[in-house]
Amino acid sequence: MSDEDKTLFQPAPKKKKNQLAKGDVLNGIYRIIRFIAKGGMGEVYEGENIHPPHERVAIKLILPQVAADETVTAMFAKEAETLIRLSHEAIASYRLTARDETGRPFIVTAFIDGPSLEDRLAEISFSDEEFGSLAERLARGLGEAHSLGAIHRDIAPDNILLVNGNPNQPKIIDFGIAKDAREDNEGKTLIGDGFAGKLKYVAPEQLGEFGRNIGPWSDVYSLALTLLSVAMRKHVDMGGSIADSVRKRQAVPDLEAIPKQYRPAFEAALQPDPKKRLQSMEEFIDRLKPEIKIEAKKGRTVGLILGSSIIGASILFAILTFNGRVDMETGGLNNSSGGETSPDNPGSDVSGPAPIDLGSPEFTALAENVAQTPECSWLTYNGFENGTAFFKGGAGNLNVTKDDLAAEFGYENVEVAIDMSDVVTFDPLFCNIIDTMHQYRPSQDMISLPYTEYTVGDYELGVDATGAPRTINVASPEFRISNLNSAEDLFILEVKSNGEISPLLPSRSGVENSIGILGGSENPDGYDFKILYQPEGIKRQGFGIIMISGQVPFPPDLLGDPNDEDSQLTITPGWRNNFVEQANEKNWKVDMVWFHMIDNSIQ
Repeated sequence: MSDEDKTLFQPAPKKKKNQLAKGDVLNGIYRIIRFIAKGGMGEVYEGENIHPPHERVAIKLILPQVAADETVTAMFAKEAETLIRLSHEAIASYRLTARDETGRPFIVTAFIDGPSLEDRLAEISFSDEEFGSLAERLARGLGEAHSLGAIHRDIAPDNILLVNGNPNQPKIIDFGIAKDAREDNEGKTLIGDGFAGKLKYVAPEQLGEFGRNIGPWSDVYSLALTLLSVAMRKHVDMGGSIADSVRKRQAVPDLEAIPKQYRPAFEAALQPDPKKRLQSMEEFIDRLKPEIKIEAKKGRTVGLILGSSIIGASILFAILTFNGRVDMETGGLNNSSGGETSPDNPGSDVSGPAPIDLGSPEFTALAENVAQTPECSWLTYNGFENGTAFFKGGAGNLNVTKDDLAAEFGYENVEVAIDMSDVVTFDPLFCNIIDTMHQYRPSQDMISLPYTEYTVGDYELGVDATGAPRTINVASPEFRISNLNSAEDLFILEVKSNGEISPLLPSRSGVENSIGILGGSENPDGYDFKILYQPEGIKRQGFGIIMISGQVPFPPDLLGDPNDEDSQLTITPGWRNNFVEQANEKNWKVDMVWFHMIDNSIQ
């Protein structure tokens, strides 16, 4: 990096008039710990709140010659007000702005303990999914800033800190040259409308091109260049002088280092002309997402797979019923809907789908498909009675899931009450896992339960040393595994309602051993077996069981180590990609059941 590309800092000089020293206290709140750096606008110090909980902070104090300009100080106060309203995990939080005893303004931010992205540029290596997650996290943070009118204008690797050195926890710092993009501020900044930023990472318009049309799209360009440097593990060669930098920004840089699936997003983000470039971080995030793929599973709804989420059939129905209707028996299109037709197109349906008789086979087919559509859920249609459709299973948010089901029925012109009393509510942190696994749900149930509630009671478990029956107080749900191929093995995990997922039975032999102890049976295509649950002092507690079947091995770093009683399934940045890769390679299928344990001893 050349001197022109760097924000120039110098070692702490001997204390001069108006300069802070270690131990000084600002406004009776912040004690100076050490000098960090000096730039063109101000000095940066590490400090500490002298009041509990003694938070470490970074303090940016405006230089006297800059603070002497009343226009600048007024703009600083306005800008600081905007920054303090920012709250996002990817941005170092701003605490307050004030003036010291001499009248100089300063701003206080959270202190980020860790190196910059630039410091680790040559060392960090990301998987494709981790790279995409990093890009989206930073883009969402900047998008939040843009929504408040703040444009950073100096996004570069040295302005992104890594919390405790963790590359998956980046924090954007130094909005000190941020520009207020709101119309009533006429685009003013603390340093005017001249050049701001580092040559290697600024957008062409920051170098005077395209009428200096600076806006959120400028940060889009700089972020894309910064991420390109991450992919290359070195700085992008975008010029060492202003003239050279202008020339090298006349075309999109080489994107070979960017993972293939993200290159279209970067191509659009690095267009030289701001008018042809992505205009917002939201647009950049949308372009980062994989292309929509259509996946159909016999006997289940057609789902639209987008990233780790499954977009429900509501979108599919909305598309299909615009030109026709879904044939629930075949999954195909049928334009002879029986409704009114358009004079210009006698075969088109303009009145929507014909109503379905509640309780009919057509309704059952619809309900079974609708059960598959809500995100963050694993539902099964459980029958119809007295105008009510019953569902069982698990969901991250009962109200949202119920609304989604009602909307799906609405697309088919069906008005029906929905009962979800047998649906277990689980922690929404589980949503990423369940939506990933949902892609591998088979057309036929592989694990099931006869009931949705099991009451705690006495259970005889062998005899004690005297020969007397040994009784324990547990719930004992009875599970059935079926449709299991003889060449397949299995892996069973337990899900608690708080989102903890732990290995339970790691193989067929584990199930067979359980049968030998607790009773049950081996069947031609599976097993009947029990699992015992001890009460935990909760009246009504929800649980889930996940069964994965297919080829082995089942990696412990993906599903948890069954030999470690404290092991849990843990989501890591590459977990979803790894699971999908393993599931596709080994023909895994995933099924789940959910139930409530009732302890009537709790009032």
